[in-house]
Amino acid sequence: MPIRTIAVQLDDAQFAEIYRTVDGIDLSIHFLIPDHLTGPTPAVVFYFGGGWRNGTIEHFHPQATYLMQRGLICCIVEYRIKSKHGATPFDCVEDARSAMRYVRKHAHRLGIDINRICASGGSAGGHLAANTALAKDCDAPDDDLSIDPTPAAMFLFNPVLDTVVESWLSRSHNDTISGLLEDFGERGSDVSPIHQVRPGLPPVKIVHGEDDVTVPHDQAEIFTQLMQQAGNQCELISYPGKGHGFFNLRDGRNVELFADTLGHMEQFLIQLGWLDDQSFVNEYAQSLS
Repeated sequence: MPIRTIAVQLDDAQFAEIYRTVDGIDLSIHFLIPDHLTGPTPAVVFYFGGGWRNGTIEHFHPQATYLMQRGLICCIVEYRIKSKHGATPFDCVEDARSAMRYVRKHAHRLGIDINRICASGGSAGGHLAANTALAKDCDAPDDDLSIDPTPAAMFLFNPVLDTVVESWLSRSHNDTISGLLEDFGERGSDVSPIHQVRPGLPPVKIVHGEDDVTVPHDQAEIFTQLMQQAGNQCELISYPGKGHGFFNLRDGRNVELFADTLGHMEQFLIQLGWLDDQSFVNEYAQSLS
């Protein structure tokens, strides 16, 4: 099948490619490529947040732009959402896994090191990133299942990690979230990272606000404990007094927290050996204010 490209919506993206067409909807990955590649290059695949119902690919554009300037290839994924496509969370997970399979299938052509791909996202996007490795029985029927969508690492921003209705509601009484959880029904455990932890998973780092009333902080705590008990590498960075989406850059504001969380992501990638330690994250963040 020939590669299909479309016009891009991100100023720094060199191109976009359609990774899946479903129900007449073309879904694309937008690629931010460093100016000079000297060989197979690590990549980060970003999934935007928005409760599986809303959101745009612009969400992680600031983080992706910085990491591209640091020498990584960044891939920003479009996926179906409920407000535009009538999608369910399971459709979102299907798309997320299909996108990761596309990146891995075409890694050589794209200049990506197939063994150094990090999945990342925030909130519902963090849930999708985690489920590139963890989802059970949630693959698109036309996917090539011989391609493993599991990334080599994951960096998650206040991710949804529990989608079993009963266990979530026992810890949270947020009416908005209660409505979202109705879309998971009895299959919630299939795409609930907390309920799918097993040995042999890639290293994970999470940033999460302790005062998050949308996605309770203890989800991240429990997930981290379960991962470590299973022998996996998982680190949680907690932010006292911070709520949901605390890491977002907002029209040039919230620069300090944006820089701090992006700095944690950068350090994670440095520890993996994917980046050198020549950080300029604070200068970059200030340039956006």
